[in-house]
Amino acid sequence: MLVPAALLCLAEGLFGIGFAVVAATDFHPDRAVVTVGTVVTMLVYGVALVLAARGLRQQRGWARSVAVCAQLLHLPIAWSFVNGAGMGAELAPVLAGLTLAVVSIVVLVCVFWPSSTRAFADPNGPAGQH
Repeated sequence: MLVPAALLCLAEGLFGIGFAVVAATDFHPDRAVVTVGTVVTMLVYGVALVLAARGLRQQRGWARSVAVCAQLLHLPIAWSFVNGAGMGAELAPVLAGLTLAVVSIVVLVCVFWPSSTRAFADPNGPAGQH
């Protein structure tokens, strides 16, 4: 179950990096601090998720922690997209929020699946070789 979790974390990380690139191309001097802050934050966040995806594939315990924390951060963000849209709002934020919620829940289920927990707890497996 770690492969699907790793693939979804990779997709989230690449999305974050892509968001950073798009934000960097939308630079306005009057919003320089906000733009730079957004770019740096999303770039670091995206790279962290890509590294976590790699770590999940290698059954590294730290990667599970990063993946779980990221997914727990994503759930209230997804809720705000869905709940904040209100009646008559555009469909895109609602779909984005629902997609983020589903992906986050799937990753959480995958990393806490019994076989995944055993893989991280196995002292003879890759996770034990630090």
